Amino acid sequence: MAKLLSLLGFFLSQNQRIRGLLEKCTLDHEIRMENLHNDLRDRALSDARWRQIQDENESVSLLSLS
Repeated sequence: MAKLLSLLGFFLSQNQRIRGLLEKCTLDHEIRMENLHNDLRDRALSDARWRQIQDENESVSLLSLS
């Protein structure tokens, strides 16, 4: 019986350890996903600004040709 209780204690401690690792991995993943989302948003805004600048330059070029 003592061996069974000892084994149960071992499994419980391993279960707690695994849960802790899983929680840490989950939090790390959420942070990485948020950072990725922010980077994608920043890149999309930058691309939109670049397209706007290109469109403005094209309009100025067309006006100067007229």
